[in-house]
Amino acid sequence: MLRAILPIRFCCEARLRRLVVGLGLAYFVGFTSSAMAAPSYSPESPEVKKAVAAAVAFLEKAPADQRLGAMALAGRVMVFQGKPDHPLVTQAVQAIRQTLQSPDVTDVTLIYSLGLSLVFLSELDATTYRKELEALADLLTKQQKQHGGWGYHNRPTGDTSMTQYAIYGLWTAGQQGVAAPENVWTSATHWLLAVQDVGGAWPYQGAVPESGGRTRQEDLRRSMTEAAVASLYLSGNYFDVFDFRPKSEKPAVSSLLKPVNAPPVREARQDPREMNAALSSGSLWLQGTKDGISEQFPYYHLYTLERLHTFRTAALKKPDADAWYDEGVRYLLEKQATDGGWDGGEGRIAGTSFAVLFLIRSTRAALQKIDALGPGTLYGGRGLPTTRPARSGASVPGVTAPQAGLEGLLKRMDDPAFAQSLTGLEDLQPLKDQPAPSELTKRLTELAKGDTPEAKAAALRALGRGRDIGAAPILIEALGDPDPLVYQTAVDGLRYLSRDFANYGKTLPADPIARRVEADKWREWYRKIRPFGD
Repeated sequence: MLRAILPIRFCCEARLRRLVVGLGLAYFVGFTSSAMAAPSYSPESPEVKKAVAAAVAFLEKAPADQRLGAMALAGRVMVFQGKPDHPLVTQAVQAIRQTLQSPDVTDVTLIYSLGLSLVFLSELDATTYRKELEALADLLTKQQKQHGGWGYHNRPTGDTSMTQYAIYGLWTAGQQGVAAPENVWTSATHWLLAVQDVGGAWPYQGAVPESGGRTRQEDLRRSMTEAAVASLYLSGNYFDVFDFRPKSEKPAVSSLLKPVNAPPVREARQDPREMNAALSSGSLWLQGTKDGISEQFPYYHLYTLERLHTFRTAALKKPDADAWYDEGVRYLLEKQATDGGWDGGEGRIAGTSFAVLFLIRSTRAALQKIDALGPGTLYGGRGLPTTRPARSGASVPGVTAPQAGLEGLLKRMDDPAFAQSLTGLEDLQPLKDQPAPSELTKRLTELAKGDTPEAKAAALRALGRGRDIGAAPILIEALGDPDPLVYQTAVDGLRYLSRDFANYGKTLPADPIARRVEADKWREWYRKIRPFGD
């Protein structure tokens, strides 16, 4: 099945060791007993850069692979090489559009292709290709089986390999404001937890137990266990069990500004104990398995490892031993052909792309480009130039930290760069004992009624993060806006103001009638809070 672009039928996967600590989640992985040795390679190593350059040259001259997933992979490589206008990128975009016009839902590679396409377009330009992202996400969610997994259209079981790419694609698009309905995530998480074997591993084809609880599964694989663990970290991030945003030092800022290093008091919307237990037992199983790296699909497998380690490190905030990367680099350097490509069951274009994405640590690089990871945290900043608070202090155009304050932003309302500075407000909140200045609310309200969705969303986000209940009417009004970015930001602002954290981040229906009903509910809430108005 991997011959279609990610059909994964690995017989074995590399010898890895995991040291389980804390919650049993922080295991270190290495292909050899040198797991704790200092890393000798990095994406900047001369050998790695040379291998990547040769691979890129190969992709540029090799015959095209007509599979959509392969084209999306090659396009991503060019995006990471700083070539967004490369013909391989254009080719992938055109192929995505053609697929959306007449998708073949019987194609065994469709789930992989949709997931990879979501990642590709999200990293290429989520604003320009928002319609395509929404269509891809909608098509992918429609392929979800009733039990919550994704798999072959003619099989009742869920496929762990397909499911990991569905989750990966939806999560990546969600970071750009293209959010799948929460029930999609709830069902997918339930499936992952339900099909885990009693010993901690995951199967290739997962059968959901009829009586609940874990049962014996067949065809347990290291690659599937690693794929499921990586997917659970993404699900955990979606449900606020894990915060992927890096820890930061407390900056010295003006007395009017306070940095926020965590989401706004959100509570986990999934049982952390159940998720942690699954991750812990999966880690223990991985620690004891003797399986090696896949012989049939080694480059797909290496990319799975790169994602797993990146998400795990982001979730646990613990340093990661890089022996797995060193061993992967050595493997790839040995296997690279003289023309720069790699040969494997994935196909030369897909396999070479997977190898490059591993070598450049693409997942880590992608996470570093996201200003603030987690549900709902990116809505206000999508499409705006990045002018965020520096780690050592606040920063707005033309104003030097730490003297910059809210009053500095107000004075720059007429400056064309003002909308840029609003992105900085998303990482700040008023002091606990001091309500947001009414003048700021007034000026932000003006901007929230403007014409640019990105600027409106940024202003609404800032209003929602304040302590002024008087901002509720403009947020309620914005629920009728036709742009999903605007109305989703508005409802999250209302949930934050009302301290409705259980629903924070949940997707608002796109249907105008449903949103009018939602607006009426919020108006009733506001009348109870302020029965006599302002």
